[in-house]
Amino acid sequence: MDADKIMMKQVKNFIKLYSNRCQFELQFSKVEELENEKRQLVARLKSQEKRVDHLERAKRKEEIPLLLEAIKQVSNKWI
Repeated sequence: MDADKIMMKQVKNFIKLYSNRCQFELQFSKVEELENEKRQLVARLKSQEKRVDHLERAKRKEEIPLLLEAIKQVSNKWI
C-alpha cells in the first residue's frame, strides 16, 4: 500500500514537472517568435527610413536650384 502511494506521488510529481516544462517551452517559443517579429519589423523600418531619406534628398536637389533662382529674382527687385 505504501509503495502504491509513493508511486502515485512520484507519478503526480512527474506530471507536474512535465507540465511545467511544457509551459516553459511554450513561453520560450513565444518569446523567440516575438523576437523574430521584432527583428523583421526593425529591418522593414530601416528599409523604409532609407527610402524616405532618399526621396527627401532628391526633393532637396530639385528645390535648391529653384530656391536660388527665386532668391536671385527677389534680390534683383530690391536692387
